[in-house]
Amino acid sequence: MVQALLKTESKPPALWLVTQGSQTVIRDEAVPAVAQSSLWGMARVIGLEHPELNCVRVDLDPQMPAAVQAKRLATELISQPRSIRLEEEQLAWRNGQRYIPRLVRYNPEQLEDTFVSIRDDKTYLITGGLGGLGLTVASWLVDQGARHLLLLGRSRPTAEVESPLEKMRQTGADVITVQADVSDQAQVARILAGLDERYPLRGVIHAAGVLDDGALLQQSWQRFETVLAPKVSGAWNLHRLTTDMPLDFFVLFSSAAGLWGNRGQANHAAANAFLDGLAHYRRAHDLPALSIDWGAWSEVGAAAGMSQRDRLRLKTRGQGLISPRQGIEIFTHLLAQDTAQVGVIPVDWPQFLNSFEVVPSFLATFSTSALKTSRLPSEQTVNSGGLPEQLMQFASAKRKELLNHYLAEKLTQILENKSFDSINTRVSLTELGMDSLMSIELKNMVSRDLNISLSITSFIDSSVEQLATLLSDQFTRTALLQPESSAADADDRSDDLEEEFVI
Repeated sequence: MVQALLKTESKPPALWLVTQGSQTVIRDEAVPAVAQSSLWGMARVIGLEHPELNCVRVDLDPQMPAAVQAKRLATELISQPRSIRLEEEQLAWRNGQRYIPRLVRYNPEQLEDTFVSIRDDKTYLITGGLGGLGLTVASWLVDQGARHLLLLGRSRPTAEVESPLEKMRQTGADVITVQADVSDQAQVARILAGLDERYPLRGVIHAAGVLDDGALLQQSWQRFETVLAPKVSGAWNLHRLTTDMPLDFFVLFSSAAGLWGNRGQANHAAANAFLDGLAHYRRAHDLPALSIDWGAWSEVGAAAGMSQRDRLRLKTRGQGLISPRQGIEIFTHLLAQDTAQVGVIPVDWPQFLNSFEVVPSFLATFSTSALKTSRLPSEQTVNSGGLPEQLMQFASAKRKELLNHYLAEKLTQILENKSFDSINTRVSLTELGMDSLMSIELKNMVSRDLNISLSITSFIDSSVEQLATLLSDQFTRTALLQPESSAADADDRSDDLEEEFVI
């Protein structure tokens, strides 16, 4: 549906995604529709890649009669202005009250250093156990006294992996590796049934996952399935098959992508949002659960293979890297905390907030405390901040010249290895080295600076000169239109209360 909307030539309609009982609004409340939580993760990426869709999420109260839920939804739909971006893109209704989310700093409930006891007569299971994160946590468990580890991985241990495994075994630990697909319930059931009864399972760490990044415009359901399977199906299998076991902990290694999205990772964000939802779901059923929304680790995990350019891009967007030592220290602390979900991401807030084309409202706590820094003014003659006013003063030919210059400037910002003079304005943006995510970044810049919305395909197939012509024509048409009047407020909203819930 999103792909179809993006390919329309006219301005797309606003996109509303409605779930029913997929979000935890009140601490430890039941989350009956945990599977629907994935949609909220995907929606965060829709908002980042395509803010023109004004993607809104509404979670209705499953305890209310259908007629009441319908009234609440209708109230939201008819009361929101169509011509401007909505102030709140995430909403939930509970007990007749309207809630909005706000990200806040985590307040530890236990200030003293208390730790979960690791037993030498119990077994601890780690999925993704042969990956960098899995091995790091496995080594920590052995250091804490664990003597029975079960490491699940899709592949057999490589020569590189054998070295840390051998070090753990030399301490006296019985480290068993099993080649298995955690998304296959039958395989997981056989593995758990085969555990030595003398050493029952006492802890689960679900760190399995794969990536298949790509812009939403180029995603397919098969690529979604690839990423969802180990995270979603794997976590659900572990949940179902260990429900009757007295576990000390059930930890889900989620990602910051599920918390606030990441361009090009709609499938990854959807998968991790499910892990967050599952943690709340389990706790509502008095089962142990902790979902950690990790930022990128520096030496292990997916970030270990990041190029220098990708690391620089991450830093430019205000996010740092977590060293394995820092990660384990934080993990040790969080394991003793009484919470369902915590994000762990090194963030430079002013720089991070400045990386958004439109800052999500749920980050308002930080956008007010860390003032958004101004974007650096262009060194070229065109100032994008006042470009619409400049365009109004010139005829078509001069207008296209200014837009050519503006677009070339933006391309040098996006294509970090290109200088302004090396931009060939007559070849397609693809030939210049633009991929789909870069095209989305350019489209969002244009939308922000010029208040012009073009189909994403225009930014993929066109040259700079062709795009300048399209923008010039669209600017002329847009300038002649009067702004639409906003819809009238609904008459039954004034008595409703807004409260914040903590992610």
